[in-house]
Amino acid sequence: MNKFLALAVTGFIALSASSAMAVTQTQTGSFGQSTTDLNGATFTVPGFNTSLGTLNSATISIAGSAITNGSVTNTGAQTASFTVTSTVALAISGPGTTPTLNVSFAPSTTVSNLASGATANFGPITGSNTSGTVAGAPLSAFFGGPVSFAATTSTSNSTAGGGGNNRTTLSTTVGGTVTIVYDYTAPVTTVPEPASMALLGMGLAGLGLIRRRRA
Repeated sequence: MNKFLALAVTGFIALSASSAMAVTQTQTGSFGQSTTDLNGATFTVPGFNTSLGTLNSATISIAGSAITNGSVTNTGAQTASFTVTSTVALAISGPGTTPTLNVSFAPSTTVSNLASGATANFGPITGSNTSGTVAGAPLSAFFGGPVSFAATTSTSNSTAGGGGNNRTTLSTTVGGTVTIVYDYTAPVTTVPEPASMALLGMGLAGLGLIRRRRA
């Protein structure tokens, strides 16, 4: 191959070269504070836009929070102090074969020196926790439109102190957030380097010179 023609071909290849780049995108969806207990309450997280590239994985994590208000009545004969604990468990189930993700937490408060027969209000008791991560599957479940998740909760309470002589009432709400990290490969066209442009220019100039000599 003519030397100048080879330079032109090399420059063209350098200009048209492309590569791929690994990228992540984070999407979240949540449900606000809702009175427990929940049984499969649904909410959505934005799906992966396939026009961005090729989805490699979808990693899911959840966070939960609870707010508890209530009252405790001392039914004993003596003044006493009480510690009230609200135990909350939140489970999130996702698309495809994604396992259920769980978080639990047990916020508490203390009511001190409550007289016999007296009632004291308490709250808000707040608590929160986050889960580990799990890989969502199949990946096709995350394509296109919103991805649906379901939330299930269970709550219980315990009151310590006063020899067990108390009457406690609780009102608890729970909220949660699902976070999905999409890892995907995006095509990227390489911007021509100055050296590649010069290489192509030399080749084309050489071809022009050859043609003039043959004329």
